[in-house]
Amino acid sequence: MVRSTRIARTGSPRRALTQLAGSHATGALHIGTGDRLYLVSGEVVFAESPAAPGVGDLLVASGRLASQTWEAAMATADVRPGAWLVEQGHLTQGELELCVLGAIYDAAYFALGSATATLRFAEGESHGLGGVTAVDAAVLAKECARRRKLLDEIHPDAALDAAPVVPLRRAPVPRVVLSDLQWEIVAQADGRLSATGLARQLGRAGYAVLTEVRRLAAAGLVAPAAPGAADGAPATVGRAAMSTPRPPDGAPPIRAAVPAPAPRGALPALPRRAPGERLPELAASPAAAPAPTAPPVPADEALLKRIRTALKALR
Repeated sequence: MVRSTRIARTGSPRRALTQLAGSHATGALHIGTGDRLYLVSGEVVFAESPAAPGVGDLLVASGRLASQTWEAAMATADVRPGAWLVEQGHLTQGELELCVLGAIYDAAYFALGSATATLRFAEGESHGLGGVTAVDAAVLAKECARRRKLLDEIHPDAALDAAPVVPLRRAPVPRVVLSDLQWEIVAQADGRLSATGLARQLGRAGYAVLTEVRRLAAAGLVAPAAPGAADGAPATVGRAAMSTPRPPDGAPPIRAAVPAPAPRGALPALPRRAPGERLPELAASPAAAPAPTAPPVPADEALLKRIRTALKALR
């Protein structure tokens, strides 16, 4: 038996979702100004958020579908867009289900992230992509909490999720290895796009980009842009951002390769020698007494003149 679907007008989105799932409600839970969770018999069948790329954004930006194909699917009135794409051979059923499932988890992360928000439940409201797959509401809420905890473990700075990001001009280590997604983020981060904006432009999942942005920030490779950069000002970072600490050892997938210096005293010092003089033979053992240092020899002016003449000829 379906119980009442009345919820508070303001409160916790996660608590409202639990209440609707317990009532086996069917409809759309509106959270704030643009987040929506669509339910059928208490299960979440679709989700959308302005902060997360939609199914069309992912398919078109990644090159899987042409924009005209997606627009034609959305304009189809007699069948659902997903079913039309599968019937026309543009997508397989598995591809469609995987894309919709990823969009549900992605949008739900942002929709359920606030502690309190304005809430409204529209009973019976549905979405064209709502019949592809379904997720248990408790499983969805638990996964969103796990993802939020993981982000804080990588780099506890939630400001990076909404602020435009910019690469730092100087890396904190001599050599850095980036994954393909991290390279795309660094290449596209111009100080005007936030992590979610980068996700939409790259055709990547919003949470995946959030994760890599925090990893890059923990490694000292990106930082929030200075105020005003998103409005068209040059992308710069402050002194505090330039002093970002180095990443912890073993933080995947960023790796720093720094050659280890030789220990002090491991190599004997070379004595001074006159121009043209043969190199002295090194002692066989480091513990042996070092060779006596020759007295300073005045520079050979003729040799220096020939070197200068040769360098001028090469210019």
